[in-house]
Amino acid sequence: MTQYPRVTILYPARAGARFDFGYYVPNHLPLAVGTSLRHARIILCDASRPILPGADYACICTVGFDSVAAMDAFRHFFASGHPETARILNDEPNYTDITPLFVAGVVHGDAVSRPAPGTPGYRMQLIFPAGPGTRFDHLRFGELAPLRDLGADIPGMCIEVDEMTAGVMPDSGPAVHCVWTGWVKDEKALDVLAARWSGNAGTMARTVLGEITNVPAQAVFAEVLTLDMSRAQAIAQQH
Repeated sequence: MTQYPRVTILYPARAGARFDFGYYVPNHLPLAVGTSLRHARIILCDASRPILPGADYACICTVGFDSVAAMDAFRHFFASGHPETARILNDEPNYTDITPLFVAGVVHGDAVSRPAPGTPGYRMQLIFPAGPGTRFDHLRFGELAPLRDLGADIPGMCIEVDEMTAGVMPDSGPAVHCVWTGWVKDEKALDVLAARWSGNAGTMARTVLGEITNVPAQAVFAEVLTLDMSRAQAIAQQH
């Protein structure tokens, strides 16, 4: 079992929106993480690129920290209007015209062996948006067997549950209740998960989910690209 603080950055998909992964991963992520490293200790960063149609998000980026204090330092860095945040924000038009959602929380679950930079990984993510009138029982969610059953007979599948506690800005609530992630080793296994989610296993899972939340799960099936932290660290050392 692993547990660590994490900020998730979601880019909602919309008609006509633009998102350039060819720029985002090799250029923006090293810049954003490298600049942030001067203010907070970041231990990992990756980004989901949806590979099945109909995804509700154009990208889901996760940034992991070694402590809650480090995550809070990252949040404070952005919330404080520090001059270096402009360096990050001014780069956004180079890859997207989507306004992202930032949510902070604690992820726990299986020990995940993340793909090395340059080697794609694969994951299914279920996102449960928060808003007026929504409800989500985190305690009961952690006990749900049907979601784990989606990965039955898939070798090496790992599961993470990210319980959101706040937005990035001070005193802000999370725009998402929870993100459930199922990691698999290859695209073939991801296709199996997608088929199960749209079939009987998914119907059973959604039925049980309806008992603990009134929020329909948004499913994203994606290739995962991991940031080479050495590139970010090189930027962090620049002055």
